[in-house]
Amino acid sequence: SQVSVDGSIQAQVQCSDARKNAPFKIVVDDGTELEQNPDFMSITNVVAIPKHEIGMVPIAKYSISRIVHHMPLLLERKVTAEGLYCRIAIQVRTKLTNVGDLHAIRITVAVPETVDAESIGIIHGDGIYDELKRTIHWNLDELKKGESFLVAAEAKLWEESELQFPVMLRCHSSHDQISEMNLKVVSAEGHPSSIQFSAAYSFRLLHRLP
Repeated sequence: SQVSVDGSIQAQVQCSDARKNAPFKIVVDDGTELEQNPDFMSITNVVAIPKHEIGMVPIAKYSISRIVHHMPLLLERKVTAEGLYCRIAIQVRTKLTNVGDLHAIRITVAVPETVDAESIGIIHGDGIYDELKRTIHWNLDELKKGESFLVAAEAKLWEESELQFPVMLRCHSSHDQISEMNLKVVSAEGHPSSIQFSAAYSFRLLHRLP
């Protein structure tokens, strides 16, 4: 999938020095350029967080565009038509290798003008048709890793024609990441220290099928 990512990096520091936190340097393995937060991060990617800052501190942002070969989910659409009747089915599959589950899933399907909106029937999932926006949407609170979710609707056409049902999916994860960008932390020059580093990833995804 062609993916555009607007990301942010936050850091939380615990230092054995009771007076101050030791500075450290962020290294990006793939060379992605960071937009440093000047309050905490220099242009050389050295991070200095004052002792009084508690919790997660925003230190940088980034924007990248990538071809992602292993998305954490697969979105599939199937449209079938027989005469003046059609059916649209959408399936979401999550990878068994994901670290966590998907949450707040919302699937939205745009209904073309060639469809008789009054004939729309939901045949899988608790879908709702929005007459004003001409969209059908389904919501799911959670989808476990490795599982799938199928929704479907049917309707009557005003006339036989080529059918296009654009699909949009929204969801988020508190454990996985979309891109393969990796960060590591090393000692800053002039500030020797022993560093232990752990990273956690999350994403909010907007996925479209035109």
